[in-house]
Amino acid sequence: MLDDLFVKGLLAEYQEAYDQYTADTSDIMMEVQSTTQTENFAWLGSVPRMRVFDGERKPVQLGAYKYAIDNEEYEASMAIDLKDVDDDQTGKYAILAGQIGQASASFPEELLYSQILPGGFSGLAYDGQFFFDTDHSVGASGNQSNLLTDKLGPTSFDAAVSMFYNFKDDQGRPLNTSLRLKLIVPVALRATARNLIQKERLADGSDNPNYQAAEVQVNPWLTDPNAWYLINTEGTVKPFVKLNRKYEPLSVLGHLPNAASVINQAESEFMRRKVYTGTYWRGAVGYGLFQKAVASTGATGTLGT
Repeated sequence: MLDDLFVKGLLAEYQEAYDQYTADTSDIMMEVQSTTQTENFAWLGSVPRMRVFDGERKPVQLGAYKYAIDNEEYEASMAIDLKDVDDDQTGKYAILAGQIGQASASFPEELLYSQILPGGFSGLAYDGQFFFDTDHSVGASGNQSNLLTDKLGPTSFDAAVSMFYNFKDDQGRPLNTSLRLKLIVPVALRATARNLIQKERLADGSDNPNYQAAEVQVNPWLTDPNAWYLINTEGTVKPFVKLNRKYEPLSVLGHLPNAASVINQAESEFMRRKVYTGTYWRGAVGYGLFQKAVASTGATGTLGT
């Protein structure tokens, strides 16, 4: 049986690592507290705007879209061998508890960058099109594209920026009236992105028109060496959504602090001389407003031009 001091140490290591992790997604992913298995996001297609009050209100109805995100279950666990406890060889478990804490805190970010963002070329947005596509249409918006094929460079970057200004809402009005851009690239495009955005002058000595036009984020989760992404982080509604249904911090199976040992002992401890500990998250990461994100496959053109 584990004593309270050891268990409290594990929980403290987990919580400290969890609290210290700072996610780099709050500006591109909105958090929604979920209360059911599936959350409906049909409202993404409807944008209420101010208008002259002419004697009667005209409430905006939710768009006729069927778009929902399902919560999934995730966990991270480890087994504590009681012979290590008997021999006072428990330091490794404290380290592992901290690693689980960091992994738990960073997991939604991992989902976003390893699956959702690069999966936008085939994953569906709320309008039924691929999230990154050439033929979006919402209400009176007309045809809209947030997909390029050009390699990263000044010309393709300018084209992506222009796309943001051309996006319309379901009533045909500009959706991106201000821009705060984040350029997200794989490691293979790190130098290209920095030359494009972070150099004040070009090779010929002239001013760089794209100097500090965006924040550059080099993300190791992105495995396609050619694809790149430009996000407008302005606004309340983001291009990606994180659902939080239920979160359980690290707990130890069968451990009830200050309880009698006959109650405290788990079956696994008795039968296998092991105690299990772990964390649990029920939630999801999915797509929000496609008008806040532009992507390029980087399949055509010349890099850096």
